[in-house]
Amino acid sequence: MRWRWALISSAFLLIVWGGSSQGQWFKGLWGGRTLSGADIQEIASVRAVLEREFDGHLRRDLDQVLSCYADNCVGYYADGSYDPRKWSVGIAGIKDLRSSKEDLLIQMKENQEIFVTHARGDEVQHVDVKGNFAAAASRHYGAATNKETGEEVRWDWINFWTLAKIGGQWKITGFISQVVSE
Repeated sequence: MRWRWALISSAFLLIVWGGSSQGQWFKGLWGGRTLSGADIQEIASVRAVLEREFDGHLRRDLDQVLSCYADNCVGYYADGSYDPRKWSVGIAGIKDLRSSKEDLLIQMKENQEIFVTHARGDEVQHVDVKGNFAAAASRHYGAATNKETGEEVRWDWINFWTLAKIGGQWKITGFISQVVSE
C-alpha cells in the first residue's frame, strides 16, 4: 500500500510542479541532496505551519486554522481512495475553506458530545522543501466509542500538502485529504 501513496504523491507533484527538474526530490528522501542548515530551518518552519493547523482544529480556533492557508488554496477530497479518478475538488479558495472549516468545527463539537475519544494522533511524517515550495505528508488516526451504542469508530488516513512561501511566510496552498493509510 505504501507504493500506491508514493506513486500518487509523486504524480501529483509532477503535475503541480510541472517537470522533472522540480520533481527530483523523489529520487530519495530529499532528492539525494545534502540538507543545509537553511534547508533544515525551512523544513521546521513548514512543520510548524502544519502543526499550527492541526492544533487549531483541536482547539476549535477557526482563525488559527485559516491563518495557515493561502487565499487561493485548493483542497481535494480523496474520501479514502488511492484512485485520483475518484477524488473531488472540495475547496476552491479561502471563502470555501472558511465555510468548510466552520462546518467541520461544528461537527467536531457534536461528535464530542456523542463519542468518547480513546486515542488521537496528528503527525507530520515527511516534509520536503525546494526554494519557496514545499510538499508534506501527515498521518491522522484515532479511535472513539459511541456513548450510546458502544460502537467503536477508528480512522487512519494520510493528507498530502503543498505549501509556498508567500510574503516571507509559509502558507498551505493545497491538500489532498483522507487518502487511506496502511
